[in-house]
Amino acid sequence: MQDQHPAGGPVRSRRSPDWTARTLYGSYVLSAIGMALTWSTQSPGAHLGVYTVAVPGYGLVGAVCGARAARQPGLDARTQRAWWLIAISYVPLGLSVPLFLFFYGRNQFPSPADVLRLSVVPLLLAGLLSFPLRLQSRRDRYKLALDVGVVVVGSCMVVWYFVVGPSVAVGHHPLRGQLAALAYPVGDLVLVFGVATVLLRGATTGPRRPLLLLAVALGFLVAGDVYLGYLRTHPVISQMPTNWQFLCWMTGHFLFAAAAYEQCRQASGHRPGGTRQPRSLAASRLPYVGIILGYGLLLAVAAGTDLYPWGGLALGAVTLTVLVVTRQAVTLRENHEMAVTDGLTGLANRVRLYEVLQRALARGERNAEMVAVLLLDLNGFKQVNDSHGHEAGDRLLVEFAQLLTRNVLGYDTVARLAGDEFAIVLPDISSPANATAVAGRIVAAMYEPVLLGGRAIRPQGSVGVAVAGPGELGADELMQRADLAMYAAKRAGTAGWRLYDSSLTEMSTVDSPALAADLRHAVTAGQLRLCYQPIVALSSGELTGVEALVRWQHPTLGLLSPAAFIELAERTGAISELGAWVLEESCRQVAGWQRHLPTGRHLQLNVNLSPRQLDDPDLVGAVRRILHRTGVAPGSLVLEVTEGARVDDTVACRQLQALRAEGIRIALDDFGTGYSSLRRLTRLPVDVLKIDRCFITELGSKTGNSAVAEAVVRLCQVLQVDTVAEGIEGVAQADALTQLGCKTGQGYHFGHPMSADQVTALLDEAVRAWPTLPAMAVPVDS
Repeated sequence: MQDQHPAGGPVRSRRSPDWTARTLYGSYVLSAIGMALTWSTQSPGAHLGVYTVAVPGYGLVGAVCGARAARQPGLDARTQRAWWLIAISYVPLGLSVPLFLFFYGRNQFPSPADVLRLSVVPLLLAGLLSFPLRLQSRRDRYKLALDVGVVVVGSCMVVWYFVVGPSVAVGHHPLRGQLAALAYPVGDLVLVFGVATVLLRGATTGPRRPLLLLAVALGFLVAGDVYLGYLRTHPVISQMPTNWQFLCWMTGHFLFAAAAYEQCRQASGHRPGGTRQPRSLAASRLPYVGIILGYGLLLAVAAGTDLYPWGGLALGAVTLTVLVVTRQAVTLRENHEMAVTDGLTGLANRVRLYEVLQRALARGERNAEMVAVLLLDLNGFKQVNDSHGHEAGDRLLVEFAQLLTRNVLGYDTVARLAGDEFAIVLPDISSPANATAVAGRIVAAMYEPVLLGGRAIRPQGSVGVAVAGPGELGADELMQRADLAMYAAKRAGTAGWRLYDSSLTEMSTVDSPALAADLRHAVTAGQLRLCYQPIVALSSGELTGVEALVRWQHPTLGLLSPAAFIELAERTGAISELGAWVLEESCRQVAGWQRHLPTGRHLQLNVNLSPRQLDDPDLVGAVRRILHRTGVAPGSLVLEVTEGARVDDTVACRQLQALRAEGIRIALDDFGTGYSSLRRLTRLPVDVLKIDRCFITELGSKTGNSAVAEAVVRLCQVLQVDTVAEGIEGVAQADALTQLGCKTGQGYHFGHPMSADQVTALLDEAVRAWPTLPAMAVPVDS
């Protein structure tokens, strides 16, 4: 059954403006504009003025935000300690600037400003290395050391060429000048080591954006230090602008504050025990940046020399390295694709799905767009493996994967999670209707048969749909909702889809041991209720029978439909007692009705039989005793077994044949949705085929499913089996079925499930005229 419950889009609340972010970013824009305006004056004092005013403010903001982030209860202890150390480092970083202005031009090293600035290095390094990092094997640690070494060596080459080398080459500089030239570059290289270690190894929890901002901030500080060192160690200082280092330093301090603010903003929404943050693709490219820096300098130096010998050798070395690095990058890309791709179907796997879903949710939050997840599970896949072999099962999975890919857009992501479970991510949708339209299209496409070993099999499945508005849910919560919706669709018994709503969460909370205990006492406590759906003759609309349907009047949860407890009853074994009660109670009720029917009239009773009941060796005897006690003739009883039930093994077939020998008729319910073959159909003791509603709803359409209904009716005529059409909801469907030769049917067009009193009132009119439906009837539930 397709439970297509319309649901409006989530209400989008108006967000209050983030004044902290506006002030922080706005101050940087104003500072950058002010520094740009002072460039025309070529006045170092003006540059220093803007720099001295802006940077201490960034240090104060960074310290406050870092401390607030460190106090967030959602963070683990190591992350809190890391941000405490980083927050403390912002204080000397900001105070060093006005001290630099005070000691500017005194040629004193180390000055108090230098001491403050250099004290930041061990604090920041300790903070960076305090982040909880991803656990690694010994091989991973070797690879990490090599990658970090490449980054640090490339940075060393830059520092050597621009700062340290020229200072060492000029031997007449005093020791204090040598120390001044070396202290900041060495401190910068230490911080480069810390950042490279964190980014390349990967943190286990928390957002990555603050760490990336810290890395970029350090990059700007290093660039400013290198530029200043170059100016001090080269004689061309008078021809070069002296303002770029101030802009680099100011940008670095601003990004430090932005990183702390970003961590403070995101920490409040962070949940402890989050999923591991893998090493990002951007971070894995850091070693290539080091290689580019080193060889770029080598080519720059070679360009200033003669072509022979250094020019050609340097060019050849760079070319060989580029080829090797490119080959390595291609290999890494292939390995990454293998790690995130399902080997059988070629679809994305669970890892890739979560990566795509997290990016889609983040983009949806920024762009105020919804994101949907469709979770799909094949019905009866185990039977295919058991009946046709695992090779046929793999073929079915591949065909189903191609079916899903054909029915989504190019930017949607289809993934195989495990076994016969699939998922689809639909990014940037405008409403839940977009997602349910895709689900409906997939369900319709499932009716196209797949040939496996010469037999046509339809890859039927249940689809759960969950939609998240901007910033509403995380990936895990959205997947959980889709899972609840999928199992709700599966419990409906037929291929279809279900859109998540809050009732599913409530229903999941009752699927518990407490509910199982309540269910075991439901029969003796008198909590079960029966309702009856009419079965009519299509040619005349006359009532011919009723199907008994059970409901559970739970003392605290209210009236529960079979979807809420039948599966639980089968798992716990309570289905045998429940099924026996339904059969005896409905037989007693029908016997009472039949005693008052006009002469020549009789009423047929249809009762569902659970696959679990077929395992009971006393089933036939129990049914015989119930019929004897209630006085119902065996010919008036029809026991329904769903097509997906296990009815082809020896015990079950023997049970059905024995029931049929008693004069009871056997119906195969939901025909066309399972994996039956014609050979099995001829072996089973079947008197009635009930055509599934999914074929009835397509009558008159161009999908080809109406042809399936016609074929089933013709097949039943050849096999001399009666047909009952389910799910008739309109006059056009009833007329079409009548023209096809189908004799009986049921559905909301004729009547909703009714209480026993409503059926009694309907039959009381039989004194004047036999009931003809549709008739006025108040449904028990819809």
